Amino acid sequence: MVVDLISQSGVLNSASSGLALAAHVTARLQRVDTVEIDMRSVVRVTPSFANAFVMTMLSEFPNAFPQRVRLVHAQELVDLAFRQAADRYARGIRLSSQAS
Repeated sequence: MVVDLISQSGVLNSASSGLALAAHVTARLQRVDTVEIDMRSVVRVTPSFANAFVMTMLSEFPNAFPQRVRLVHAQELVDLAFRQAADRYARGIRLSSQAS
């Protein structure tokens, strides 16, 4: 199994940044089995970033988390932001650019 590592840091905000990370991860998943995103230096994640990233990944890879994409070393509140985005997706909430 081939694993790739991406590191993030600081405050992750804006939907456009979340979409950019999703595009980056999607491109890497074409070459590797799993992408780990190191969140140890992330201090906060906004809902718009988390929604854009998680919902885009789940629309492309329904079993993305945790089989193909793993968030590692995340602080509790950072992890919570991503889990809440996944919960919204599971409840049928989508990005405005996604079909319902």
